[in-house]
Amino acid sequence: MSLFWITMLDMLWQSLVLFYVPLFTYRDSTIDIWSMGSLWTIAVVILVNMHLAMDIQRWVVITHISLWGSISITYSCMVVLDSIPVFPNYGTIYHLAKSPAYWLSILLIVVVGLLPRFIFKVLQQIFWPSDIQIAREAEIMSKRPSFLGSKPDRISS
Repeated sequence: MSLFWITMLDMLWQSLVLFYVPLFTYRDSTIDIWSMGSLWTIAVVILVNMHLAMDIQRWVVITHISLWGSISITYSCMVVLDSIPVFPNYGTIYHLAKSPAYWLSILLIVVVGLLPRFIFKVLQQIFWPSDIQIAREAEIMSKRPSFLGSKPDRISS
């Protein structure tokens, strides 16, 4: 199966999870469209950023700033926009943030949405490692002290 189709299936899975987890979480509630939209907005930003984080090979300062900054700026914008009384979603994020179902939905969306990708990446690295992966592991192993060939210390009596 080509990388394109694997990516398409992964994106389809993530979009289904993003839609149906909040739908089932709030199925017996009276949540309005603005609250559901706010939940989907922050959930999709976190999901996409965590998806990208799984593909990052080297974590440097700018990577952290970009990734966590994107999530923080999105959430901050939602708080600011939900504080303006003329907007129809006035106060939405404040009510959502008090709800355990809101936080549970975000957690479930991220975990369930990324689980197949995580499993695929783990299996790929274990059974079909790339040349770069093998070189990285060889470099890491060469820096570790070898305990296999060392002799135990003698205890003098």
